[in-house]
Amino acid sequence: MPKRKQEEPLPSSSAEAEEQGSDPTSSDDSSDGFPSGAEGSSGESSDDEAGEAFEQVDVDFGFYCPQEKDFQGLRTLLQNFLDGQQWACSELGSSAGVGSVIKCGEEDDPIGVSTVLSLRRHADAKPLRQLHDFLLAAAGDEHRQRLEKAWAAAGTGLVVNERLVNSPPELAEPLQGSLFGEVEEAAQDEELGEDERAAFKLSQFLMVVRAYTDPQQQQSGAAAGGSGGGGKQQQKKKRQQKGAAAGAGQQDAAAGVVHFLPEAECYQAAAQWSYAFPVADRLVGKDELQPCRVVMLISAAAAAAARQQLSELMKAAAQ
Repeated sequence: MPKRKQEEPLPSSSAEAEEQGSDPTSSDDSSDGFPSGAEGSSGESSDDEAGEAFEQVDVDFGFYCPQEKDFQGLRTLLQNFLDGQQWACSELGSSAGVGSVIKCGEEDDPIGVSTVLSLRRHADAKPLRQLHDFLLAAAGDEHRQRLEKAWAAAGTGLVVNERLVNSPPELAEPLQGSLFGEVEEAAQDEELGEDERAAFKLSQFLMVVRAYTDPQQQQSGAAAGGSGGGGKQQQKKKRQQKGAAAGAGQQDAAAGVVHFLPEAECYQAAAQWSYAFPVADRLVGKDELQPCRVVMLISAAAAAAARQQLSELMKAAAQ
């Protein structure tokens, strides 16, 4: 495994918590529920129904190497990734050569995990076999062939990038920079064997992310697409110009996909191809956001450009 620091300290992020103190790592993410108040939230103090004051507090986050003690936390975080199907998600840490878990402290439970696995090296690992079968079963005929082609390619890396929906968006830029920086370092690390270095010489990345679809935007997008031959081209151009909005709940209007991870929208806008499929057996209202999974393939060069766009957007959002 490539050598790296045990912890990478991050700038503290503002998060709303009760004045009496609440645990920012405690969240039930099992329902794919979209975070309430994700749009238009402010840092001003407010009162809850009981009249207790809320205030903005600083929380320090760190990136840590996955360890055995993170077993239960990773299991809780990833157990619904395959729509509730049983899978060996807690074994991902032992399968990966690079990556981090996000925690508020070394002894706390992970609130996120981000790792890249070389499919050339780890395709036979149990959790990846289960993920492969799940994605194939969910993909239609249109997408199954290109998914299989990407999975079998020697230069494909699988990105597992998950965190709680109420995690600060400020985590996105340093997390992605750290992750892909480790991939580049591993590909050149002379202390690793030749085969292991070769496994990290990745030319493209397959990503599977949790997201939501907006039924109203999908309907309006379909209507616009049928109005003329240039509609789709105009929508594609608009999506590329828009890129990703920094912060939870921003929308990809062309695709009708709502991302809560700001980096996911950047990657999707730059992807070679992408598609979404609905989460099975999840009851939501007709006009409410529908939980889905988005699968995308992005080249290494396009991923680097997307991270630069993410950096610029986060800087603009901070001003």
